[in-house]
Amino acid sequence: MDLLQGQMEFFLQDSPVLLANMTQAITDGDAYQLQLAAHRLKGMLSRYAFTRAADVALELENKGRAATLDGASELVDQLRPMVSQLASAMSEYVK
Repeated sequence: MDLLQGQMEFFLQDSPVLLANMTQAITDGDAYQLQLAAHRLKGMLSRYAFTRAADVALELENKGRAATLDGASELVDQLRPMVSQLASAMSEYVK
């Protein structure tokens, strides 16, 4: 239980940073940084079987890998409320 709680705390701390990193990468035109942040978030989301959100993060990762940022902002906008939904659920267990 301690391990799970620790992972949840990590998600709660790191997911907003990763979303901000993705937004900044898009603003900066830095596809590689988008790829890195999306990859990390995808792994975190997959750990909790949040497939729909992990799929969006994978799309962002692939855009970064392909060095194309077209549509990336819209994907981050889709991902943000999903991450927030998971974070809200986790907050019930991490106090």
